Amino acid sequence: MKNLKGTLSLLTVWVVWLMSVVAWAQYDHQVVTGSAYCGDGEVQEEYPTCWNGQQDPGEGCDNWTGVNGVVCIAPAGWSCTYCTLDCQVETHFWPRCWDGELNAGEECDDGNMDASDGCTPQCTISSCWDGVIQLSESCDNWSENGVACTPGNGTCTYCTIDCQLRSIKGASCGDGNVDITEECDDGAENWVVCSPENGSCSYCSLLCTRKIISVPVCWDGIREMTEECDDGNKLNWDGCSTSCEVEILPTFDEIIQEVREIQPVQFGIGTITLPEVLPATWARK
Repeated sequence: MKNLKGTLSLLTVWVVWLMSVVAWAQYDHQVVTGSAYCGDGEVQEEYPTCWNGQQDPGEGCDNWTGVNGVVCIAPAGWSCTYCTLDCQVETHFWPRCWDGELNAGEECDDGNMDASDGCTPQCTISSCWDGVIQLSESCDNWSENGVACTPGNGTCTYCTIDCQLRSIKGASCGDGNVDITEECDDGAENWVVCSPENGSCSYCSLLCTRKIISVPVCWDGIREMTEECDDGNKLNWDGCSTSCEVEILPTFDEIIQEVREIQPVQFGIGTITLPEVLPATWARK
């Protein structure tokens, strides 16, 4: 009997404690959340339950299990709405490059699609070696940057590693510099012919080769500028005089006729040499 009384006393204590806990929980829930609960003495409408597939009061949406909280994907530049985990409607904006706003994943966004203003149409910061000529660049040949050109005879330009044009000047006739393939280069003075006086002189041609002009020397065997002929000797009456002029010799009949007119008596009697009988006018015609 004593054991039964002890058991009932213990059970009574446990029930009282449980009721106290429930009461405190209801009070706490009401105070903290302000929500209605069973036992508050007021008849409430059906309490809204998120995830039941029905849009209850206080909910913006309820798309049932497996759909709530699934974020929608909007095309670039557009927006879409979805139902959150707590049954509220939320709008999701997809970042759009060149909308003028710096969104997640963008390095820059200047609101335009101009590739040469420092921000590319992909909203990345432009730089040398991207293949696009920026405002601070004079060239951008991508992988060809820094590859020097070969000028040859003239000049050539190439794009440096810092995206700037650079010119290389090669051998060029007329630039005043004697290059490897040139004998001379007098610049604007090329092809100005010199005038030899006593001896010879040289000048530079338009092809940057050295040209030599020598004073003509009679009877050296080389016909030069002012010479009519040059037979390499100092004899007259051989077709070219000692002054390198062409001699026109008389025919045999002309010689005989001239001799007869000058010395008719002596002809046929003695030996006559041509220089003695030929007039001076026959020296050259």
